[in-house]
Amino acid sequence: MSSLIDVQGLLLVLLVSFVGANAMVGAFGLFVVGVSRFEETRSMDKNGTPYAALAALGLLICLALLIVGFLAMIGKLP
Repeated sequence: MSSLIDVQGLLLVLLVSFVGANAMVGAFGLFVVGVSRFEETRSMDKNGTPYAALAALGLLICLALLIVGFLAMIGKLP
């Protein structure tokens, strides 16, 4: 007897969505912290390079997650 709802597939979609959303929030948080700390250290005439690198890392992770999500939606991921 076949089921109308693929429970295993539904749970997989929920898990992947949860992990992806939390990864995006975390990466955007890195970006925001990096930018705010960079501005704070620059206003005190200190070196803000580590915070700029943190902001760049957060931005790159956000962009990578967006690209992976887009490719997954159009079905181009293996």
